[in-house]
Amino acid sequence: MKRLLFALTFASLMMLSFAPVYGASEIVLDHVTGIYNGDTVNAGCSIEFTFRLTNTDGNTIAGLSNGFRVWMQRNGAYTDNFDPITYDILPIGWDTLFDLTGGIVMSLLSVDGVGEDTVGFGGSRLMGPGIPDGFDQQVWRVRATPYMDGDTLCIDSSWFPPGSSWLWATTPGGTIYPAWSGPHCFHVSMCPCGVPEFTNCVSSLTFPHCATAQYTFCAQDIYVCYNLDFNLISGPGTINKISDTCALWSYTPSVADVGTSQSITVQVTDLCNCGICIVNLTFTDCRERGNADGQGGINVADLTYLVAYLFYGGLAPPCYEEGNADGEGGINVADLTYLVDYLFFGGAAPPPCP
Repeated sequence: MKRLLFALTFASLMMLSFAPVYGASEIVLDHVTGIYNGDTVNAGCSIEFTFRLTNTDGNTIAGLSNGFRVWMQRNGAYTDNFDPITYDILPIGWDTLFDLTGGIVMSLLSVDGVGEDTVGFGGSRLMGPGIPDGFDQQVWRVRATPYMDGDTLCIDSSWFPPGSSWLWATTPGGTIYPAWSGPHCFHVSMCPCGVPEFTNCVSSLTFPHCATAQYTFCAQDIYVCYNLDFNLISGPGTINKISDTCALWSYTPSVADVGTSQSITVQVTDLCNCGICIVNLTFTDCRERGNADGQGGINVADLTYLVAYLFYGGLAPPCYEEGNADGEGGINVADLTYLVDYLFFGGAAPPPCP
């Protein structure tokens, strides 16, 4: 088996740059995130493989089992110089397509006994529609992080135990062995650029649940590799680059986020190096008592907002506890009186949020 894999690997090194060509009944490597110069991944940085499934065979896929293996080699010998692979599926309603198995079942395992290097994707339908003819979408992702300069990282289709062959079961009854474009291999190298560093990485951030949470991450590379990219590796929200060196993370929380333990991991990469920032998130039900309209600051607009809410059917304060100016019980006329005293007669400021 290993000899076969080596033969496939050397053949693939002759075709490291690839462009997927979609056809009937196939799985292709749609794109790869984390490479540079077309065929190289930086040691220590994550590489992500995104797969596309195309079914134009004329049949419905009632069940499938497709596995992928990642391996490393150096000078004709296997190495274990990479972290265990991780994976996920694209959100396309797998639980309804393959209702018998509750969606796609993913199995992470080791083929050679050294590290977790293989992931299997499988599922089957009972009453669900399965994957229809004409389906052509990205379906799942596999990630690996090599860490040794000079290695070669490869990914290919794989059988995975206990009985998962590379096949699709169709309806009416039949079997398809979908085409696969691999193996695909990539050099692992240390980049001549420096390692980009966050200039404003913080350990924690606190936001009210009732407004969009935002934070601008900025980074620099002292060796003048200015082509920086930012990726949200894990955690809620999205991140979008807003300048050569900064990106804006944003997330719209809900009441369900209050009191939960969450974090985000943001990665910045230059041409081939990467840096990581991990931030713990806290979402509260209150930012500033008396700020009834949620616009920041306490002023007459907050009085107007509370009057409309209490007497004229207006909207509730975006953050309920911020409308509770006196901090006693719920929102009522006592909060109006409290704000009037504070704003016009030198009364005490609203108490702090809990």
